[in-house]
Amino acid sequence: MIRENVDGMLVIDRDGMILLANPAAERLLGRPAQGLDGTPFGAPLAVEQAIEIDIVAGWSPRTTEMRVVEIDWHGSPAYLASLRDVTDRKRAEDLLARVGAQHAAIAQLGKDAVSGLPPEALMVEAAKHVIGVLATDFAGVLALQPEGNELRLVAAEWSGPTHPSIGAPGGGSQPRYTLEVSEPVVMNDADGEIRFQAWPPGLASAATVLVSDGEQRLGVVEVASRSARRFDRDEITFLESVANLLAAAVARFRAERELRHRALHDELTGLANRTLFLDRLTHAVARARRQHTRLAVLFADLDGFKRVNDTIGHHAGDEVLVSLSERLIGALRSSDSVARFGGDEFMMLLEDVKGEAQLRRAVDRIQATVADAPFVVDGQPQSLELTIGVVWADESHVSPGDLVRDADAAMYSAKERGRGGYAVFDHGMREQAQGRVRLEHELREALEAGELGLFYQPIVSLDTGRIVELEALLRWQHPVRGLLEPADFLDVAIESRLIVPIGKWALPEACRHAAAWRAAGLGSDLPTINFNMAPSELAQPELRAIVRDAVDQQGGRVPLQLELTEGALIEDPSLSATLRDLSTNLGVRTALDGFGTGYSSLAYLTRFQIDELKIDGSFIGTLTRGRDAPIVAAIVSMAHALDIPIVAEGVETEEQATEARRLGCDRGQGFFFSRPLPADAISTLFAERSSLPVQ
Repeated sequence: MIRENVDGMLVIDRDGMILLANPAAERLLGRPAQGLDGTPFGAPLAVEQAIEIDIVAGWSPRTTEMRVVEIDWHGSPAYLASLRDVTDRKRAEDLLARVGAQHAAIAQLGKDAVSGLPPEALMVEAAKHVIGVLATDFAGVLALQPEGNELRLVAAEWSGPTHPSIGAPGGGSQPRYTLEVSEPVVMNDADGEIRFQAWPPGLASAATVLVSDGEQRLGVVEVASRSARRFDRDEITFLESVANLLAAAVARFRAERELRHRALHDELTGLANRTLFLDRLTHAVARARRQHTRLAVLFADLDGFKRVNDTIGHHAGDEVLVSLSERLIGALRSSDSVARFGGDEFMMLLEDVKGEAQLRRAVDRIQATVADAPFVVDGQPQSLELTIGVVWADESHVSPGDLVRDADAAMYSAKERGRGGYAVFDHGMREQAQGRVRLEHELREALEAGELGLFYQPIVSLDTGRIVELEALLRWQHPVRGLLEPADFLDVAIESRLIVPIGKWALPEACRHAAAWRAAGLGSDLPTINFNMAPSELAQPELRAIVRDAVDQQGGRVPLQLELTEGALIEDPSLSATLRDLSTNLGVRTALDGFGTGYSSLAYLTRFQIDELKIDGSFIGTLTRGRDAPIVAAIVSMAHALDIPIVAEGVETEEQATEARRLGCDRGQGFFFSRPLPADAISTLFAERSSLPVQ
């Protein structure tokens, strides 16, 4: 029975000498029975216990599980040891544990990346994970410097009381070689290495992988050990996963940085935009009040700009605006600020102004920098002038918007006197502000008189052309001015909070239209209704009841998606719970509208219940010129990683639709597919077809 057993079997006397070995033991120990009989076993014997011992037979070390029982052997006490080769099982277990630790490290780094951890901080965390998982003596991340071809060590971890002498790897090093070959490089033993010099000094084995976003080399991830060792395929795969994650984080960080810059700066001139200017103005007013100094706000409009645009072309207008921006910066002090508000309108902030005389000199200098030298466009000199409105900040200005409003009123007053002049605001210039009050009054009456209505713009699948959503858009049939779009009155509605009662009318109205389309035959093909909500609407305590009553229509619940801006999410962080409640209990989805024009942080996509991301039309409009394609691609990549579909807004041409689809956008919206249509026209559209051409 002992001889036939598939496990190795040894009979050992009380002195530890082998008395009998079966054929399986001979194979395991690498010696014939004649060579084993009468020789010492050499390993401790633990009765009734399972222990692991390492056996070296020839060049192949094996891990063996040994169990020992006491027996009677021909009248004498002895031991029976069974030996089972568990080498393959142990290797599989070790590999499973190793890969599990690798996956856990990658998952944690992924969470850190999505949470918004800056790339260099993420690289430090990566080095910690890598040295812990691979049990090497050194782990580091080297970044390729954008201004040259130098590698800089940005993260390093080492084991032991001392660390290697680490410096920037120069030519001939393993990291440099990795950049050249653009693939993983493994050095198992530095003594036999001829491809490059060992780095860091004093380490015998190393592995390096390239960090690349697919188009650009970004750096190298390296691990090294003081003694020679092998790096298995799963370890190299782990390092590649770390490198890919770092590359994605760098790409996301750069895209977000670009988006933040664009959100606060004018794209054409690089000047501060309205958002940044108002922020600076807020802080400047606070400083002036603390320090008892005076500040002035200037609203400037370029006279003759329309003539340049109309006669030479928009490219000429752009050249003039860029040149004007440079001249304005040169005419101001370093402590002053200038911003482009849009078109040919510029705002300037002058702090610590000593009095009227200093203000007049500043205005003269600004106007002279424009009037004294013509703008040369396409070889043609263009004489232009600035009309400027000025307002002194005083206690009557509660907000930065008040200062902008009064500077604007002063500028229009100056225009009435002729081009190229300036006027200082006085309280008799508030006619424009009073006009807004009149507009608010008219809008309130319009709501009561039924002058408001809804149009709908289709959102289509870029793959099939099928209409998957309809965005409800507000219109006002003004009795004097005709059909007005939201740009003509929405700011007043939001500032006056009239948007709240307007929304209470508009949401049920949109859902009633949807129910009517369903009853007319759409059935399950009814598109989702997209409805824009302002922060004041979202803050209503009875919001859930309002939405529930609206979507629960005869014939079933209407599919609804709320479109929100990032500003709404920032104003009310508790909105996350509201959106989750609406989603869970009413099936209402949430879309983030106009992405790229606000703070543009992808962290919102994980913090809030976001079901769809709409990329602002300003990005789509430049796609065919290639300017914003990398940013759009980065947004699409990160959103798709979170299973969030992308809508390209403002698609006006077939070329833009094609490029948006190529970059991975799922849906499209814009005049290329359809202009906003009244409800009865939507009924006709669906009666004729349920999809629109996408190319």
